[in-house]
Amino acid sequence: MSDIVPTDGRPAMSRNPQSDLPVSEFALTYWKDATDVKRRICASTDVWGDCFVWIGSRNYYGYGQIHCEGRVSLVHRLVWRLFRGPIPQGHCVLHHCDNPGCIRISHLFGGTHLDNILDKISKGRNRPARGE
Repeated sequence: MSDIVPTDGRPAMSRNPQSDLPVSEFALTYWKDATDVKRRICASTDVWGDCFVWIGSRNYYGYGQIHCEGRVSLVHRLVWRLFRGPIPQGHCVLHHCDNPGCIRISHLFGGTHLDNILDKISKGRNRPARGE
């Protein structure tokens, strides 16, 4: 995929620096084994430029997905829970970098659905309305 190719021509690094970050208290109670979830995520991540890119399975929109505790989950949302804590009801996890495959915690921020729409518009990623 073109969105994970480094722009500076350097090869990806295979070690994810997030593997050194401590997990949140929430993660320790949310998952039976939070360290295993962290290990699985970090094992399927490469560093491309400033982004930590998920190299495992992706959905149609390019977001990483992983089977975890009986369900398929979006990896950037798991990373948020793992390092920051719970996601409030009705909130989204957005990307500063606009790379849906990126799971670097410093590239993620929380917001409402409206925040997500406004972010998309401000970055020119909105589609023009169709019809008359």
